Amino acid sequence: MGIGSAITATGIGAFLVTNRDDSKPGTSGPENQGQTQAQPGAENIAEYGAEPNPNDPDLATARANLQAIKDAATAAGPGGAVYIPPGTYFVGQDDDTRNIDFGNSHPKGISWYGQSPTESIVALTEHMDKDDSSHVLMYYGNEVDHGTVEFRDIQFFGNAANLDGLHGGETDRSSKAVILTPNVRSGTFNCNNVLFKQWFDGPIRGRIVDWNIDSCTFVENGSESRRRGDSGHSMEFSEGDATVKNTRILRSGSYAIDYRYGNGDLTVENCFVKGYGTGFLKMGAGKSFTVKNTFVRGNTPWIEENYPDKDDRGDEFKGRHFCYSQLSRNGKTKLLRLRNVQFRDCTHEGIKIRRPTKLDADNVSLINANAAGAGEAAISAEGSKAELECLMAEKEITVYDSNKFAINVRSDAVGTGEIGTLYYNDTTKFGNLGGIRIVTSKRPERSCFPIPLESFFAGTSSEAISREEIRSTCRGDSVLTDKKL
Repeated sequence: MGIGSAITATGIGAFLVTNRDDSKPGTSGPENQGQTQAQPGAENIAEYGAEPNPNDPDLATARANLQAIKDAATAAGPGGAVYIPPGTYFVGQDDDTRNIDFGNSHPKGISWYGQSPTESIVALTEHMDKDDSSHVLMYYGNEVDHGTVEFRDIQFFGNAANLDGLHGGETDRSSKAVILTPNVRSGTFNCNNVLFKQWFDGPIRGRIVDWNIDSCTFVENGSESRRRGDSGHSMEFSEGDATVKNTRILRSGSYAIDYRYGNGDLTVENCFVKGYGTGFLKMGAGKSFTVKNTFVRGNTPWIEENYPDKDDRGDEFKGRHFCYSQLSRNGKTKLLRLRNVQFRDCTHEGIKIRRPTKLDADNVSLINANAAGAGEAAISAEGSKAELECLMAEKEITVYDSNKFAINVRSDAVGTGEIGTLYYNDTTKFGNLGGIRIVTSKRPERSCFPIPLESFFAGTSSEAISREEIRSTCRGDSVLTDKKL
């Protein structure tokens, strides 16, 4: 589905807005390889027989391109790199194996470089057998130390809408750009100026290793899975630490970010998140979660139009929550630290607490939370295992237009701590606060704080999003504003 325009960065603060068709990857980039100089030290896949095949004609050409990448990686050796020259390279195979298995059949620790996300595109072919596991592009595992792995100036296109069987629910196979399993020993994975687009279950499942994601864009990942009543995340992390900076995350199927297992720390900074099925952040494990200078909007007209009214369990997922402390797989109390964050437009509870969580928030706004009235409050603690401790004695938050309550602690949950100042408007009511003390509650002397728009153009990966779209989003041009659910 085309989005209509793209931003190509020539440097921070300098952008060229162009119109193009986004239904296929790389339509604005050249389709002849070898036009620019390869990354120094990286093996150029063109020298191993790769040729652009932007129309994805058949499996044979996709297999040839895949073999060229494998040969380049083999030549690079452990800790080496491959270079993807300008062009769209559909890859795939008809074997019941992953496309590329680093650390096993191919060298460990291979990095990937391109020319830019609109020029160097690696995509999954639609000509694979729906019943095999070749929908996984990359697999790093086999109990080895992969060292430092880098992905830079490249696009990984999952082609989810065209993969046979996946979007029809005919197979349990999934498509991910990068998969890491629990048996990987260690490593650090860095993504810079990478576009991950249209992966069926999601592009990244990071386990054990640390992740640094900077200046990247995620678009419509997990969306096809959501359309069939299932779920998929833009990013999933476990065990290691993860940092996501200067990044745009658009139209996720389930969560934008899911921290699933382990005791790591997650930091999200200078990010723009727009549209998802379930939530912005799921805290199933982990130790601390820091989000700062970030804008998050859950429900959008695109989500309303493209996601089903009910999933296969009868639940609605159209921008459901902002942050959800759902599980405690590691048995630890989580710390959620929010600074200079605006959340807006979710259908259920905004911040939902079901496990022990410390909330440390300052200069944070929750606007139009629980718009469908399906939950109880903008900030909610519920269940016998829920403990919400507010560490905000001299800090302030704003709750506007929350359906039902601003804060509510159910009788089966525990609430403690203080909130320095809570700003509210006419629609805001207070529920059961449990043991939480609000020092001052008052109407604001100013409107909800603005986030500098330039913050969201720090990234350089190109995708269709304009300054006017960001302006209108931050202003609140929303289907939920008028409760049109």
